[in-house]
Amino acid sequence: CLGEIEDYLRVRKHFLLILQDLSESIAIPGFLKTRAWPEVCLNSYSSWDSYLESQKGKRAKSIRYEYRKSVDTGTKTFMADDLDQYGDLLYDMYLNVCDKNESIVKYPRDFFKRLEDHLSPYTRCIFAETANDITAYLFILENEHWISCKFAGRTYESEDPYVYFRLMYEMIKYAASKGKPISAEKAAYQAKLRRGFKIVPKFSYYHSYYSIVGDIYLKLIKKVTEFKKIDRMELLESLQD
Repeated sequence: CLGEIEDYLRVRKHFLLILQDLSESIAIPGFLKTRAWPEVCLNSYSSWDSYLESQKGKRAKSIRYEYRKSVDTGTKTFMADDLDQYGDLLYDMYLNVCDKNESIVKYPRDFFKRLEDHLSPYTRCIFAETANDITAYLFILENEHWISCKFAGRTYESEDPYVYFRLMYEMIKYAASKGKPISAEKAAYQAKLRRGFKIVPKFSYYHSYYSIVGDIYLKLIKKVTEFKKIDRMELLESLQD
């Protein structure tokens, strides 16, 4: 891979090349390395009970409480792997989360339809519903090795304050039934870390062909990215078991 990168650099002579979110810390000559926001993962478990037994302190009791309270509000869940009919609903609820979190980057309306068109063997959704109205979902990709939670969406009008956690627990149950670990996107870190997920460090690499202007730009990137992340990263790491 490093040889391919070196050949690419010689041909392109770009102002800025970015290799984002790599799981491996590697030494690439001439590249600036920075910490990216980490991924979080949960080990595979043989059952829901074995997951609960692995939780420390009063965490298992809290998880059972949240699950029970969600059920008591009337929330039901179901999984769908044919998502053609849900494209607009997925997007509208995705936008709700983006707006709530003041996200800068938002995908176009046909985003989920395109995912279904190209990745249909791997796409799944776990939906939450109350009185036959869908109130939230987790969008996952599944292959023979992993279950990866990619997106969440919701209405924010649900009377169930634990609906997001309920979906997370249903995903953990599903993963246990398949004997697969879970990876999750870079959001809601504290909620996941307090429920047994672990941080997987990620790194980004930057390179500029133009030595003077490019070096100045890379130094600015390093200063800005590390200033924003370092305190937050230390807090997240402290939340792990």
